[in-house]
Amino acid sequence: SVTPTPSPIPTPLLPQYRDERIQKLHKFLSDKQSPLAPYAEFIIAQADLYDIGWTKLVSIAGIESGYGTKNPDKSYNAWGINKWVNGKRSFAYFNSWEESIAYTSEMLHRLYKPSEVRSIQKRYCPESDNCNPAWADIVTSNTNAILAVSE
Repeated sequence: SVTPTPSPIPTPLLPQYRDERIQKLHKFLSDKQSPLAPYAEFIIAQADLYDIGWTKLVSIAGIESGYGTKNPDKSYNAWGINKWVNGKRSFAYFNSWEESIAYTSEMLHRLYKPSEVRSIQKRYCPESDNCNPAWADIVTSNTNAILAVSE
């Protein structure tokens, strides 16, 4: 018999969220023509699993890649994630949106204080990398825009 190859990351059993966040986030991402729109429920489930705040992941994708509309083809990396490969930092490619959403959610949980956007900016987008000095303000503005969506 053939043993199936495990997926690169375990997918947690996701509860069926039936709250306004899913519809709000789906509408927001659809309005932005984001490839992340179909993953609104998964994004919220991962945010809840890792306690990172349900708008944070999408808000960061907003500044880093226009909500996934301006990232390298088939990279599934709307967050500008870099990984170290052979001692060099290089742009990370993922196998799917689910993989990148789960990876980035876990990373944010592990490396940053959940509610402090400025704390995230210091490591995620430091001045030494010539990052936009308004990064945290833009992420906060993106968060506010998502929260303001009416159904």
